[in-house]
Amino acid sequence: MNLFAFFRRKTSAEQARNQEVRAELKPLLSLYPLRDVFIPEAIGHYPRVVSLVANGLGAYLVSAHVTAEVVSRLEQRIAELGFLERVQSGAFQTYRRGQEAVSLQTESIGEGTTLLLVSNSADLLQALPDLSPPAPWQVFPNIDASGLGSLQGSLDYWWQHYWWPYWQSLTQEQRSDWLHNPAHPEAWREYVQLQDAFAGNDLESSV
Repeated sequence: MNLFAFFRRKTSAEQARNQEVRAELKPLLSLYPLRDVFIPEAIGHYPRVVSLVANGLGAYLVSAHVTAEVVSRLEQRIAELGFLERVQSGAFQTYRRGQEAVSLQTESIGEGTTLLLVSNSADLLQALPDLSPPAPWQVFPNIDASGLGSLQGSLDYWWQHYWWPYWQSLTQEQRSDWLHNPAHPEAWREYVQLQDAFAGNDLESSV
């Protein structure tokens, strides 16, 4: 079972620690011997960095949805850091540098790319490019936000796993700036503001 499909079904950290995830990550076991993983506190809250120690790997996992340009930038950054040896590890493309490695798996969602990154390199973690998700109208250009009700399908998955965690990582000032940016389609600004209000965030007071 594809790891992306698994995360569409199950979202909690506890549920992620089961045999299906272990099977997907099994090809990476020899690359990431079990050990404690240091995740620097300076790393931002989005995207979330998750230790895979509970899954038997001495590595961390980063999941993000980005543009093709960001994927290319990441691959260039990986090469610049000296991860030049390439091997295929199941559904992951792995780049090695001595005892360190980084494994990538990608899948298209809308007009963007979902990225799973597994690595044991602290250097890479601190050198990652901006992995903020594209704006909703860029990912789903054919969706009319003015007619949106409950989210479904790929949009719902993308919203819950990428856009909303990113939005929640923003400060109140950053959210307000986003909502009042005239370059953003008005219908999407209104929809995001509505969702923010449902979540209990009062941005009107910051205007």
